[in-house]
Order: sequence, then structure tokens, then C-alpha cells
Amino acid sequence: MGDIMIFDNNLQLKKEFDKLLIDTGNSKVNIATELEISKQQLSNLLNKKNLSFMDMKRILDAIGYDLEIGFKKKEN
Repeated sequence: MGDIMIFDNNLQLKKEFDKLLIDTGNSKVNIATELEISKQQLSNLLNKKNLSFMDMKRILDAIGYDLEIGFKKKEN
């Protein structure tokens, strides 16, 4: 299982994804090739203001990762 983070916004999600790419030695070019889209299309997808969980799942599938989502009561 990978790192767990408390989701705040899409920018944070994108930064975590970039860390995953570095940690796993993957590149956006390789992912774009696997998804049969251009690197620019992948960048556009990742930079969308409303990046969806389905988009992220599709991207993670391309590099052999699952997207896990859980709910946790806030601690005050």
C-alpha cells in the first residue's frame, strides 16, 4: 500500500502524483504512450481545474497502481 494523504485539492493530488512518478521511475511520456494520448493531452488532463477521480484512476491504471479512497471522521 502506498502513502496515505488527506485530500485537500487537485494541486496537492498532482504534486503527490509527480512524487509517485519520481519514486517509481515512470515518466509522463510513458504514461501518455500507454494511454494512447499525447504528452500534451496528459498534461491537460492533469492540469484540469476539476481533475476527476476517474481520470486519476485511468492514469494510475496505466502504471499499475490502484486509487484507494476512504472516509475518515475529522479530528478537532
